[in-house]
Amino acid sequence: MNTRTESDRLGQTGWFASLIKRPEIGPIGVMLLLFGMLGYFSIPAGEFSFNPFAGDGFNALGIRNNFRVVAQLGIIAIGAGLLIISGEFDLSIGSMMGFAAGVMAIILRWGFAIVIPYISFEGGIHVETITLIRIEDVSPLGAFLITLCFTLAFGWFQGWLIVKSGISSFIVTLGGLFFLRGLTETIYRAFNRAPDQSAGSTTVTDLPDFKNIINIPGHGEIERVDAKSLPNDELLKILQQAPVELIEKLKSKLLYINEKVAATKTIVEQEKMTATLQKTYESLMSQGRNEMAEKIQERIEVMLEFEERRFTKASAVLCVISKPVIHSKIPKWEMYLSAGAVCQNLLTAALALGYGAQWVTHWYSYNEKMLTTLGGNPDTDKIAGFIYIGAKTKQPNERNRPDISRIALRYGLDIKEGQRLK
Repeated sequence: MNTRTESDRLGQTGWFASLIKRPEIGPIGVMLLLFGMLGYFSIPAGEFSFNPFAGDGFNALGIRNNFRVVAQLGIIAIGAGLLIISGEFDLSIGSMMGFAAGVMAIILRWGFAIVIPYISFEGGIHVETITLIRIEDVSPLGAFLITLCFTLAFGWFQGWLIVKSGISSFIVTLGGLFFLRGLTETIYRAFNRAPDQSAGSTTVTDLPDFKNIINIPGHGEIERVDAKSLPNDELLKILQQAPVELIEKLKSKLLYINEKVAATKTIVEQEKMTATLQKTYESLMSQGRNEMAEKIQERIEVMLEFEERRFTKASAVLCVISKPVIHSKIPKWEMYLSAGAVCQNLLTAALALGYGAQWVTHWYSYNEKMLTTLGGNPDTDKIAGFIYIGAKTKQPNERNRPDISRIALRYGLDIKEGQRLK
């Protein structure tokens, strides 16, 4: 028998019960669960962890990819949520998305026209059309605005019908769902049809890639792929006409990308090697193959010991760090070159004094922790190299050198006066 009374609603409750009853707890819980699932399912196959940050879901690339999807669905969810809060439904949202995408693709591919049909009796009863407006080449912004007009008009009609007729929004939008789905497929097959086909395709092809269209002097707007296939002579002419500021900006950007790629690739390869050995070790231990596991463990320890003793191979190890500054007359590139010149002079001087010397970089030259430990600033400074100097225990082997006549030309002998290098 239920002994609860109306006054029980006014009784004191604990802080946890009050917290659970808050209406925002449900959405926040679902959001946290969603983020946890995004992180958990981004963990690479074969690795087990309850830490959602162990995978790639919350690194820079993962966050960007997740938010690209969340942004699209979030816009739809906001509108649907407002309707549900007000006690209404809109079941045509999905079909409206497909309809909008189809209309915009068709306008970009075949243009836009306003056509009025009428019945003609000349030569028999048939339907003819009068074209009021026709735009052959529609820009992406124009296609977006035209599509927005269609979608807003249909949404307004559904709302007007629900308010005026009193029919449930569930029924009206359900009808809108089927209407838009059929209309989308109909316009696809009507427009996207080859002359020898009885029915068209529901896939629009040959759309221009607007994100990769660039304006090149003398060629107009073309895609990046087509620009790369231009003759080298034309590309050189375009480069010579480009502003100096643009060229310097491209140089610095390419230099930054190449350095980051090299550093990341080196670190990834190191981590991959260690992780592979560790994974093999754990697998062998789980199978009871202790002897093989001990060998793998020994190999891991040898690798770690090798890295720990890397700087003890020579009597002295010098690190050269390039620390460029803002100067009105000296470009930053020349400051980087001067750091390389320091490395070369140190190497030459050590060899001239009879020492053994080597200029190397290795993975730790691109490691930010190493740079910070040595007093550098990761945002501006770079390690030019490490100079190992010590007593020679044996004569180093001579490397294979290229034929000097194939890589160098002598002015006055190989190059005639007034002749230009090609």
